[in-house]
Amino acid sequence: MNSDERRAAPPLLGAEWRDFVRWPLYAALAFSLLAAVLAYQWSPGASVSVNVGEQGDSAYLQSFYAQERNTDPANPYDYRWTRDVSVFRLPGVGRNVPLEITLYMAGRPQGAPPADLTIIADGTNVTTVQPSGYPPQPVTVAIPASANCDDDLIITLTSTPFSPPGERRQLGVVVDKIEVRQAGGGFVLPPLYPLAWLILSLLLAYMTMRHLNIGRNATMLAVMMLGAGAAMVLARERYDLTLFVEEVGIVMICAYILALVMPPFAVWVLRKLRVGISASDLRWLMLIYLLAFGVKAGGMMHPKFVDLDHVFRVHQVQELVNNPTGFWDKYQRVTTADETGTIHSEQQHSMLGQWNLVVPFPYSPIGYFVLAPLGWIWPNGHEYELVTASDTMLAALSGTIVFALFALARRGLGSGRAGVIAGAIVSFAPITYLHFSDGAYPYIWAGWISVVYVMAAVCLADRANKPGPFILLSVLSALTILSHTAIAFFAVAFVAAVIAIVWVMRWKRWHIDMGAPLRFMPLLLSFIAGGVLSLVYYGGYIVPVLTISLPALTQRGSSSSGVGLDEQFLGWKLLYGFWPQIAAHFAVWPALMAVAGLLLAGMAAIRRTERVSIDNSTHILRVVTFVFLAAWTVTFLAFSAIDLRVNLLQRHMLFGLPLIALLAGYALAKLDWQAGRSALLKPAPILTALLIAYLFLDGLNLWADRVLRYVLPPGSG
Repeated sequence: MNSDERRAAPPLLGAEWRDFVRWPLYAALAFSLLAAVLAYQWSPGASVSVNVGEQGDSAYLQSFYAQERNTDPANPYDYRWTRDVSVFRLPGVGRNVPLEITLYMAGRPQGAPPADLTIIADGTNVTTVQPSGYPPQPVTVAIPASANCDDDLIITLTSTPFSPPGERRQLGVVVDKIEVRQAGGGFVLPPLYPLAWLILSLLLAYMTMRHLNIGRNATMLAVMMLGAGAAMVLARERYDLTLFVEEVGIVMICAYILALVMPPFAVWVLRKLRVGISASDLRWLMLIYLLAFGVKAGGMMHPKFVDLDHVFRVHQVQELVNNPTGFWDKYQRVTTADETGTIHSEQQHSMLGQWNLVVPFPYSPIGYFVLAPLGWIWPNGHEYELVTASDTMLAALSGTIVFALFALARRGLGSGRAGVIAGAIVSFAPITYLHFSDGAYPYIWAGWISVVYVMAAVCLADRANKPGPFILLSVLSALTILSHTAIAFFAVAFVAAVIAIVWVMRWKRWHIDMGAPLRFMPLLLSFIAGGVLSLVYYGGYIVPVLTISLPALTQRGSSSSGVGLDEQFLGWKLLYGFWPQIAAHFAVWPALMAVAGLLLAGMAAIRRTERVSIDNSTHILRVVTFVFLAAWTVTFLAFSAIDLRVNLLQRHMLFGLPLIALLAGYALAKLDWQAGRSALLKPAPILTALLIAYLFLDGLNLWADRVLRYVLPPGSG
């Protein structure tokens, strides 16, 4: 370990409380407040159209019946029935200005009593109407400025309920759409409550950046940019922000806590792994980590975000907490849920919906154990709180992969900059939002622990024969294999590829130039030890999987249509083919740069040790790292080929994401390093920044579509 590696960065705790009470903070908050007030004077931002009955409408509605659809081919539309009292809430409306609300409503069936629908705005009776006609017809009502006197516009719809023959529900009226717009001018008094949360969020952003020792002027400009961005949203799409301004504040509170806790913890772990890190690298990693956390956690807290499997997952957590023995027995005897979320009995097999097969298939519940403490805090009846806490915890946990990749790059490739760039790629690539969209909690945990295992195997390669590191690697190996069935397959193939590559290297006598034997045997034995531990769970399924599942999969795979390539068995559009998946999930360029990164890593591995700057142990570590990267690449390509016949639901792409990020980061770091030696390559760092910015915007756009418009990511479902 060289002197640079021995020097651990100090925790970034340089900003004191009195540092916040200075003019840059006042200037940033005053600018942001003024921008928000001016944004409220822009009337188009006050307009909103809510398609009642479609995804995301529940963010505005209270006490409406469930979504329904009129299937008349001539007039298809989605709608909801109101109850005797139903509420439409529009948060953060500018006060003291007249508004105009248009409700698209259908008349009641023939023979039903009149609806006598009364519209009440913030406690003021505005009018009473009789909806009529089919399809839904618009009814426009003017709301005077005197009735718009609160932070939120609360429209209460009261009607005389009725029950059609054979219907137990007490129905009001059919509502298809609700539109609101500002109907007059004058000074708009901004709502106090949303602005208070917005200013608090910006204050926390300032405190977080100052705590990371970012300069006062740079922090001031950053907060001003955030304030200006918030003002633009308020001026154009106001309710995309005011709907969840409280959640933004909660995310910022979490981000500030993470900024306090993570740097010293990360430095301590890296020091144990003998990975040196500078204050600059730690600062960049924390900014990447917190930005990714804020986007993912904030998106999943947005009221428009519609759960897929999230609620099902937290029910599993609650079941684990309430009946741990029964929960373990259920998953030990039964392997997965069918397409309805039902767990089968021991005598039944598992329905693999996307493969249209009913076979024994192991499904590990270990990921739910990670969330068990949250289940104790929020028991049955608190599903919303448990979903929110689980999403936030997993966003915080999975984001720490940036530190694992940094350790891999710094210790194994000798480039901390490569680790920083890799952390940005793995955090912002579009595919990183896939399982957060689906609510695939077990796989989020599985992807994280598998990267942690590879990181530990590289960083501890020169100490794997000692008891402590060997036990740690064995435990991590067992957790990796047990984390998810797909990861178990990937891990076995990865280790097989490592053995094959090492055998070729020894056959070619490449190890002679290193002056010491490669220390792969302790690493291999630690994986075997982890495999033995995993048999506690998987052992009962070896025979049925070998005798029933694999023959069935092989038979389906040998058919002309392949396995799971039929869209009718998928929850979303099928993303088929290697290159379409690369384009959709990685925005292309990281995969292309990864090829160059693998070549550069190979060149570093075969470099002779005569160079004084590379000692013998460091060179051995370079070789170990290259072997791991090559095995990772072989495994990724092998499963990509399998995916052309057996749909893997993009899990092989998620498995390859850290690899592609690491190799692309290494290639770009080398390019940036060469920029200091060649005038021709001077723009290289700017190019790197632009590529990362493009990746961030591409992923952010995909996530915004998912959160605000319910457009699922490619391969989701």
